[in-house]
Amino acid sequence: MHATQWNRTRGALGVCCAALLAASVVPSASGEPSGFTKRTLHFAVVIGPERDVDCDIVGDLYLPSDAGPQHRVPAIAATHGFGGSKEDQRDLGEFMTGRDYAVLAFSSLGFGGSTCRISMDTPAYDGVAVSQLISFLGGADKIAFEDAEHTRPAPVLDAIQLDAMDHTGRSSAHDPRVGMIGASYGGGVQFATASVDPRLDTIVPMITWNDSLYSLAPNNADLPVGVDERTPGPSKYLLAQDLLTNAAKDPDKAPPPASWSDRNCPRFYPAACQVILHWYITGAPSEADVESVRYGSVVTYADKIRIPTLLTQGQQDTVFLLNEAGATYQALAADGTEVKMLWHRWGHDSSNVVPGELQWAHPDWEQRYQVDATLRWFDHHLKGTGEEDLAAFSYFRDWIPEGSATSPWATSDRYPVAATASYCLSGDEALVPDKTAAATSVPPGAAPPGKAQSKTAQLRTGPGDESLAWSTEPLAAPLTVVGVPTVRIPVSADSTATVFLHLADVDPSGNEESIYRQVAPAKISGSGIVTFTLPGIVHQFPAGHRLRLVVTGSSAEFRGDALPVLTEFESGERSVLTLPVVP
Repeated sequence: MHATQWNRTRGALGVCCAALLAASVVPSASGEPSGFTKRTLHFAVVIGPERDVDCDIVGDLYLPSDAGPQHRVPAIAATHGFGGSKEDQRDLGEFMTGRDYAVLAFSSLGFGGSTCRISMDTPAYDGVAVSQLISFLGGADKIAFEDAEHTRPAPVLDAIQLDAMDHTGRSSAHDPRVGMIGASYGGGVQFATASVDPRLDTIVPMITWNDSLYSLAPNNADLPVGVDERTPGPSKYLLAQDLLTNAAKDPDKAPPPASWSDRNCPRFYPAACQVILHWYITGAPSEADVESVRYGSVVTYADKIRIPTLLTQGQQDTVFLLNEAGATYQALAADGTEVKMLWHRWGHDSSNVVPGELQWAHPDWEQRYQVDATLRWFDHHLKGTGEEDLAAFSYFRDWIPEGSATSPWATSDRYPVAATASYCLSGDEALVPDKTAAATSVPPGAAPPGKAQSKTAQLRTGPGDESLAWSTEPLAAPLTVVGVPTVRIPVSADSTATVFLHLADVDPSGNEESIYRQVAPAKISGSGIVTFTLPGIVHQFPAGHRLRLVVTGSSAEFRGDALPVLTEFESGERSVLTLPVVP
């Protein structure tokens, strides 16, 4: 990712967590939120595997003005993105009180006035910390204070609806009716909390990760399942740089990360700092780094998430791909956990929402698909009202004209979608419909299946701009791809090599556009057939356009090979691109 693009991404992180995580309610007659109270509190929490680290978390409690012992309301714990604070959730607190919810907006450990170090949303630290906030919401004393020194206890909270049993069927002390919502870093902490506290009732994690190893150093070669890679790929060094800069004591005066030691990132726990420094400087994490970074990832404890989960992920997001939400969805669904998934347009790369997306502060009440879905989810799972009839999988289609009578949202009763289309990679640089595939796999609008020519093409990785490409004929009809494509190719490499794959849309004039500017890095070595997993997309290739598969030997977004490595890619009937498609 170029520096200018990453700066835009950093801005999107803040805007997404401030504007997009603000909240809306069905407006009153005056169009204004109903009455509420707001109180800033400090929470004394004890964290760590041994529960021996004392911290102060600062938060704002928003209550409907009539909430109390005679009118108890469910609660929502609101979290923010990396580098944010409780202030990002102000609109959420103000507006959701008008829908008769309490909101506890808090600054995560190490951010926004809260003490202790950043642990990257690990269960033993961040999850345990939020668990104690849940106890406060459930009426526990000696947790909330009016001052950061914890000398003036706050009154016990008696305005939150209580549950007789937690989701395991047991009676738990101080058990409130409570859900969570948050994006990015504020999504990861929800999984961490759900894994350690059975009193949490539902979560809405947005634009977040499944496996932070994949997020920081993706390797899309022969993934066994989801994004659960076995060997790290090239590092997203600009992402590591941004994490380090945000974790500096004074980010505006931080030295270049390449000259850092753990003294320069005192807001991180030393182990976390060293992992990211190692990634940034060398691009080659150690086995210890891998285990450390995955400790805070839901991929390692998905079997402990047993509560209703609404996942949302951004199509315009090179930080956490659609693949990550898809992996979490499949893991939770396989364990029998109630889970729904929604792919919207906005993400870390773009905070510009369109009608129907999550624009809480100023919603379009005629096209409020994502707003309505989120509110109905909370109403059903926290209040027990209304029907929760969301489709298993919903996705935004950016090719539907704004203002059209056709909704830009579509749904599927399953993920992945049922149909696929297959192309063979031909030696004449063509993508040829796979004649060995079933009839349902013939791409819409494609020419009749033909024979793919066999040929071996060479590519040198590392510095330079070498690339290989295969393209379809101009499509006779639109081709709509929804999901995660894969490509199987016989390859060989003189030594371990890093390659980058992506799909592109080529218009009749020959202009090529990479889908969402996303690429799939992969490490290959030796020789054999490799299945590469490409970035998930929701894209329609119009009639007259060409679909192109591109393989390059370097990428501005990743730390690739420092020295050239010769690789070979075999075209022919054994080389197949498979696309998840919908009508």
